[in-house]
Amino acid sequence: MNSLTTIAILGWPIFGLLLFASQKDPKRGAILSILVGFLFLPSSVGIDLAGLPALDRDNIVALTLIGALLFGGRVKMPLAIGGGFYMLAIFVYAVSPLFTAMTNSEPIIAGPRTIPGMQLYDGLSMSAGETFRLFPLFIGYWLITSVRDQRMMLTMIVIAGLCYSLILLIEVRLSPQFHKTIYGFHPSGFSSSSRGGGGFRPRGFLVNGLVAAFFTLTVVIATLAIWRDDRTRINEGLNKLAIVKPRWFGLAATYMTSILVISRSLGALLFGAFAVCAIVLFKPRTQLLVAVMITTLATTYPILRSLDLVPHEQLVSAAASVSERRADSLETRFTNEGQLLERGLEKPFFGWGNWGRFRIYDSRGYDRTLSDGYWVIAFSTRGAVGYIATYIIFIAPIYMLWLQSRRQKTMEVSPITTGICLIHSINLLDLIPNAPLTPLTWLMVGVLLRHVKEGNVIRTETETKSPAKMRRRTVL
Repeated sequence: MNSLTTIAILGWPIFGLLLFASQKDPKRGAILSILVGFLFLPSSVGIDLAGLPALDRDNIVALTLIGALLFGGRVKMPLAIGGGFYMLAIFVYAVSPLFTAMTNSEPIIAGPRTIPGMQLYDGLSMSAGETFRLFPLFIGYWLITSVRDQRMMLTMIVIAGLCYSLILLIEVRLSPQFHKTIYGFHPSGFSSSSRGGGGFRPRGFLVNGLVAAFFTLTVVIATLAIWRDDRTRINEGLNKLAIVKPRWFGLAATYMTSILVISRSLGALLFGAFAVCAIVLFKPRTQLLVAVMITTLATTYPILRSLDLVPHEQLVSAAASVSERRADSLETRFTNEGQLLERGLEKPFFGWGNWGRFRIYDSRGYDRTLSDGYWVIAFSTRGAVGYIATYIIFIAPIYMLWLQSRRQKTMEVSPITTGICLIHSINLLDLIPNAPLTPLTWLMVGVLLRHVKEGNVIRTETETKSPAKMRRRTVL
């Protein structure tokens, strides 16, 4: 880490405010700020603050944006969102780290390694950190209030992805060096970037190639959702509302799919193929049902895993038919997942807390576990209470939207909204083997939650009327 890393993090509030102020619409300014911070600020590093969570990329962007909305735009910012049960889940999510700290006061000793016990101020720091992570959810709920806004958000993600693809293309050929060159360190191990047959798995300024691949997948789905929406407009005689002809988004989707292929992430590629088929072949209501099915699979996997009902041997054999290296990687993940699950069950309610307390060490103090999947990390560190609260926050908007569409048979579901549902549901499924939990994940949750609140949203009405401009005052 070099001095530029510290300058980038501490200097972000000024730059972030300039980004926000550069857009006439606060909604665009907020989305632009989130995307630029996520894609270009240093990963896997933060500035330690006494008794507070580390000031890292996600925290500084969220805090700056909240400040900009408070003082730079007169936006309605209610803290109560999603109903009483949903707010209870948010409260438990934010407060449960206090109980995690109180139940982990004992130190962990493994040979020469000693991990100190947690104290109350550690729990307060964890609680503050979890609260900061929720900020993009609230931002999405406050700002993205219509299908038009959702389309604007996806369009900005597509533009960001097209620009970022240039960095990924360079790193595919020359190896992932942008983060190391500018910030002085690799955010994760470099060995995983080299792929068989030549070439590299690019990551840009993101933590690893898997996160970069999932962002590329997000761009592909967003592009196809806009393409499908434009096609629907033309078929309904609303082509005058289509700003860009569908073929341009079709070409963009094809190009970003090629970027996804050369990113060499088999999981993201399989998810992408499935999403392409769903968007191209199915109507929006069926796409919503597909998103519900994917969400259900992602939610029930931990239960099936704990009951040893996951056919991991068959899955490893299927991976072996593609590549022995991938089969070995998958088998290693299953093995470590099982070990971490057993470790987490030793403290089932509130987990082991931070600092690697949930990991398994040998008699010499060496860490003998690999933690890849977000779900097992969340369960091991936060316990069942924190884990359940987290997943209620994640999955409730998709189920509520589906139930709402079932009750209101005449409710029109936009391809834009179902595209966001597919992005989020696939993200939840990818949290099983990997941990691509980013500010965009929380942003999608807030957007879907607001869509549910708005109820019956008719695309032709929301998009033929000019949106009311939000009054704002300068933040500078």
